[in-house]
Amino acid sequence: MAIKGLIRDVTSVTRIMHTREKIHNNASEEPNYNDHIGDIARSLHPGKITIKLIDIKTNNDYKTLTFTGDKIPYFKPGQYLTLEYLYEGYTITRPYYIQSSPKKALGDNKEISITISSKYSQSTKYLYDNAKIGDEYIAEVGIGFFTFDSIRDSHKIIGITNDILLSPFNSMIEASKDNIIDCDIKVIDENDILNNLSNDYSYFISGDSEFVNKIVKELSDNNIQKRRIRFSKNNSIIDKDVINNTQLYDIEVIRGIDSTFIKAKGNESIAQALEKNNIKIHTCCRNGICGNCRIQVLDGEYYVPSDNENRRKMDIEYGYVYSCHTYPKGNMKIKINI
Repeated sequence: MAIKGLIRDVTSVTRIMHTREKIHNNASEEPNYNDHIGDIARSLHPGKITIKLIDIKTNNDYKTLTFTGDKIPYFKPGQYLTLEYLYEGYTITRPYYIQSSPKKALGDNKEISITISSKYSQSTKYLYDNAKIGDEYIAEVGIGFFTFDSIRDSHKIIGITNDILLSPFNSMIEASKDNIIDCDIKVIDENDILNNLSNDYSYFISGDSEFVNKIVKELSDNNIQKRRIRFSKNNSIIDKDVINNTQLYDIEVIRGIDSTFIKAKGNESIAQALEKNNIKIHTCCRNGICGNCRIQVLDGEYYVPSDNENRRKMDIEYGYVYSCHTYPKGNMKIKINI
């Protein structure tokens, strides 16, 4: 059997070589500049795009904002988008979980929706109060890993959250209805956690860090396998002495051969300080997870919350940090991408 298999493989390679040579000899001498694979990649990952706000629906303290745009790419249910907008005189980038099903983004109208609350951060409250139909935003769509995977996850999902916004779960539910993903989803809060926990389910947990850590521990204590637990935190646990540190520090920012000095408070992340000084940096999750805002610390002390510490060992060894998740403890010197 092994010899027959070897002969068959050798003859197959010979046939492929003859076929390739025939195609090559019959090909046009004119170069073909079409890049079909590149076109597909660019359609799925267009980078930053422009989207326009076309609808606002208000429900108590919530607003669902619906956008449209020519280049909205496919995204996975449970992912988020980032919006760039002007806040207090400088441009900020903030992440928002996508509320809608990917089917709407693929439709003729190419729509995508998020839901925000007036009870969240000051920047989100500003968006809540000031967004109006016709506004255009720079956005990046389809970021994050809080998504269903048919190979890894059970087709029976329990969503557990203490977040007043259920956006990632709503996107999954709508996608399931649209046959984008094949799973059954039930969303509960911590008071409804089943007594008989089972590895027949995948558990998706979303909320603040304290809540997520508590639920993950409870599931682990009940012998739920690690591969069955997925979670997304909307904040990090930060030491109180950092939160209360309003002292200003000097930060030297190196970009190529240029050097700029800015001020940063001890209780604001380096990414926030860069934003306030109109120094562009690529931020996405704003929570020390994705690593898009990675910079190098050349000198100075800093604080990184141990909660959501996701740097690689080599990054830690060579002084690379995620600027959205790093706070100055004194004067610093950092290097960022141009």
